[in-house]
Amino acid sequence: MAYTWTYEEDLAVLHLKLKYGPSLTHEHPGVIALAGAMKGSSAASVWLRKRNFDYLETPGAGLRNAARQTVEIWNRYREDPAGVAGEAERARGPDGVEGRVRRRHRKRSGQPADQRQPG
Repeated sequence: MAYTWTYEEDLAVLHLKLKYGPSLTHEHPGVIALAGAMKGSSAASVWLRKRNFDYLETPGAGLRNAARQTVEIWNRYREDPAGVAGEAERARGPDGVEGRVRRRHRKRSGQPADQRQPG
């Protein structure tokens, strides 16, 4: 089954791209941490999504065929690094990308609610 990226996950990848630029690789601690929070993805997958943003920024420089949601996020935030940073920061909290991603994957795994760890 293909992984379905959430808006917050795409936003978090864009934030990493804008923050770290060309030094962002699949081995970067931020990429590894985000992939770990997603629990259904890998650092390579996060890095490939970053390459979709690279292509949107400079056609020919990354991976084309970005998802519609990725294109929408790029169009909304490409001129607003501070805005994406603020949104990404909110997305990192317990009700943000990391908390929601953890809860979503616990639900998918069928783990009983009383065995789930808080957000």
